[in-house]
This record gives sequence, structure tokens and C-alpha cells, in this order.
Amino acid sequence: MSRGFFFGRLSVRLFPGANAGAREWMKSHMDQDAGFSMSHILAEHPLPLPHYNHRHMRHTFLLFCLFTLSFSLTAQERVAPIIKDFGAIFDIPTATVKPDPTQVYKIVVDVFTGAEDPTDLSFGLNNVARMINLHAIGGVPAGKIDVVLAMHGGATFATLNNAAYQKKFGVDNPNAPLVKALKDAGVKLVVCGQSLLAREIPLESVLSDIEIGTSMLTTVSTYQLKGYAVFRF
Repeated sequence: MSRGFFFGRLSVRLFPGANAGAREWMKSHMDQDAGFSMSHILAEHPLPLPHYNHRHMRHTFLLFCLFTLSFSLTAQERVAPIIKDFGAIFDIPTATVKPDPTQVYKIVVDVFTGAEDPTDLSFGLNNVARMINLHAIGGVPAGKIDVVLAMHGGATFATLNNAAYQKKFGVDNPNAPLVKALKDAGVKLVVCGQSLLAREIPLESVLSDIEIGTSMLTTVSTYQLKGYAVFRF
């Protein structure tokens, strides 16, 4: 159901005295992304309201307030409590299923997704920032979030220092600030040595905040056997 159809129907229910032209105008304007103004509607198509009783007007006003509130909620801003400039998420104060703030969250992430455009962030890396911020917004202290990354595949190029990235793509590595932010938050970043050599990337071209592992597979297996939950982005 389109928004125009829904609110067009609503206008008929709330304003039964409106003429047909006014109701059609309401329905057509509800589909405009620019939003709408009830005062604008009433200004262009005044309605015969005097015959409404107080109870009906009170009911109409309450419904209008509820819909105004629903529109304002869609404009809620994102927050990033730990990884400040990346992985922003929405706070859900009314959520009933939340992380356990007494639990230590040990997570090893198989990060393989890069970016189609070299000027964009690696999806996998940014999703790690989201994951950490989500646990934090759910009440888990930063000291109880223990994350290890095993980077490979399409995410391998995100590990390059600026000089190597510039040489390959002609731009600075947009992931470098994100890598530093994750490192500063206590994340252990490891890139698969197999992925580096398979792509003919010199080991010395890797960002200094990232360690080199024998492979992604051995990094994941080692930490999984230590009790880490395994995610894959």
C-alpha cells in the first residue's frame, strides 16, 4: 500500500466533510518525498469544520499527533559509542532482547568483503565497527568486547598502506582511519598471508596496525578453539 493511498484513505476518515477535490489533492501529495504539511493542506482546501463536535475534534487531533510522531521517529540519528566515526547504528531503548553486560564477548570475524569502489570503505571492516557499536549501545562495556579479525579475500586490499594503495588504485586507502580506530578500540587485526602472496602484495605493504597471519583458516580455527564465537562479514 502506498503512503499516498493510506493517507488518502485516512483523510476521508478524519475529514468526511472535505470535498472530493480536496481529498484527491491530499492523496496525490502524500506520495511526494518532500513531506507534507497539514496546515498547507488546510490552507489550500479549507474544510467545513464548524459542524464537528468536540469529541470528534479531540479524536482527530490525537490521531494527527500520533502520525506526526511516527514521521519524526524516522529521522532518528545514528550513534557510534566506541568506534566514533564508523559503523554508526540506531539506539533502540525499548528493545527487550539485548546483549548481556556481564558477559565477555569473545568474537573472531572472518572478514572477506571489500568494496567495489576503491574510494569506499570495506563493507566487512565497517560492519565490524557496527558490531562493536551495537554491543556497546546494548550495554556491554568496552572492556568486555574482545574481537579478532581474520582478513582475506576482497578485504585484503583494505590492509594496504597508503603508498601501496595509491600505487594500485590512485587514491589513499579510505580504510586506514577505520583500521586505526579499530586498533585503538582493542581489536586485533590479522590479514591472511596466503591472500597477500596470492595477490602478489609485498608483506611490507601492509598497514602497521595489522598483523600477518599464516592464513585466515588457521587464525579462525585457533581462536574458535579458544572459545571465540565466529562471525563472517
